[in-house]
Amino acid sequence: MIFQNTIAAIDHASRPAEATAPQRNTGRRFVLGAALGGAALIAGARFGMLPAKPVPATAAPALPTEADLGSNSVSATLATHVELVDWKAFRARFIRPDGRVIDTFNQGESHTESQGLGMLFAASFDDRPSFDRIWTWTKATLSRPSDALSAWRYLPGSSNPVPDMNNATDGDIYIAGALLRASARWKSPEYLDAAQKIAGDILRLLVREVGGKTVLLPAADGFVKSDYTVVNLSYYVQPLLAELQEAYPSPLWEALFRDGDQLRQYARFGKWQLPPDWLRVSAANGALSIDSGHPPRFSFDAVRVPLFVAWSRGDPQALQSFVNFWGATPSRAPAWIDLDTGSCAPYPISKGVMAIARLSGCGHQVERQADLPAISGDEPYYSAALILLSRIALREIKPKLV
Repeated sequence: MIFQNTIAAIDHASRPAEATAPQRNTGRRFVLGAALGGAALIAGARFGMLPAKPVPATAAPALPTEADLGSNSVSATLATHVELVDWKAFRARFIRPDGRVIDTFNQGESHTESQGLGMLFAASFDDRPSFDRIWTWTKATLSRPSDALSAWRYLPGSSNPVPDMNNATDGDIYIAGALLRASARWKSPEYLDAAQKIAGDILRLLVREVGGKTVLLPAADGFVKSDYTVVNLSYYVQPLLAELQEAYPSPLWEALFRDGDQLRQYARFGKWQLPPDWLRVSAANGALSIDSGHPPRFSFDAVRVPLFVAWSRGDPQALQSFVNFWGATPSRAPAWIDLDTGSCAPYPISKGVMAIARLSGCGHQVERQADLPAISGDEPYYSAALILLSRIALREIKPKLV
């Protein structure tokens, strides 16, 4: 990767393990690099343009056992058995004893998305030993010297495992939101202070006005051009951003929420009127278009948009286009669709995306945690993470769920 004077378009996912197509032609993990003086784009394994081999998941014997969770924990009072089974499966497969959360499909790398989600899951299941391990590793390994944000990726086995100090905004939001929830659960002023500092730097470094719209940058560097800015709507994690607003009040949040809603409303393309993974906002007038630097797809990034709308109890009408697309195929829907040509992936959505589809209202009514798919023994990291996120969203949408 190239350092700060380059594009580092950052998202971190894995294609469904059962897919038989060539390694992701696109996907949530595009690593784009472009030198300021040149137009060349370097596409790496995070977007699937380079081969990415799965690494075997290894158990983490030093992590806490069921007894460590505590009799007064959420696992004993709020979480269902199904949730606990999935959390323990995720913890054993993806969290190393030192607190590094691994992406098994992308050569065992880690990123702020995986670290932040691991923290969020640990806080949700009252697993403070796991939370502290993950947070300690994240601080020690990915901290940026000039602010409270984190470098976006860690490459194990590399001579320079953190080659790019640019951040990934979604990862920082997950980390800050997890810290905020942990501070409330475990009465920790230290967690609260860390969350507030990250929230302040999100507003200071990652919120900009573009074409009359207040937008959230995907990273501090690389996405603002002279005539447009690139945004990623799946980085708008509305439930966690709303909680950060309470912890770190600022009028910028309201502008960000208002204009984010408008972006989601109008950034609809193709037959199914779906948002692209990457979106351009014109600097001149705020006009929206699909970013030409990425495949014009609704895929591994944008699938999170309906999850966050549903989780934040948004307008059900905002979910209808997703429901229409996912429900149009008798068997499992395709993993992505090209919004220009209408061509689809030759492999289906993962179980993680299936969980989002059901939560959004596609298929049978979701009334119990058992109505969502479970994490299987060979589940790749990203699919497993989406399943757990959907479980947390369902619990918070229906707090009396049993």
